[in-house]
Amino acid sequence: MKTLKIAYSTMAKELFISLQGRELVFIEQTDFTDVSAAVITDKELTYIDTIDRTGFPIPVFLVRTDDGLVTGDIKSKVYGVIDTRSDLKEYYSKQ
Repeated sequence: MKTLKIAYSTMAKELFISLQGRELVFIEQTDFTDVSAAVITDKELTYIDTIDRTGFPIPVFLVRTDDGLVTGDIKSKVYGVIDTRSDLKEYYSKQ
């Protein structure tokens, strides 16, 4: 059986992605049929609508790039928020 991939944005890859044992694919290069989750940043919120339009129930994880608050309307559209502060980065990379 083929395992599903993690889709990620370019910015999320630079800031966060360090998953071992999972195949990764750029969001811009997938039709999401073989994607189990997506990782984007708070600077790339348009990807949420792109993923929603597929109709697939793909959980989206949002990587925070600054200290601004993630508003309630955005929180309701994502599965989780990842903080990239250096003291938390290792913790989130293992989830």
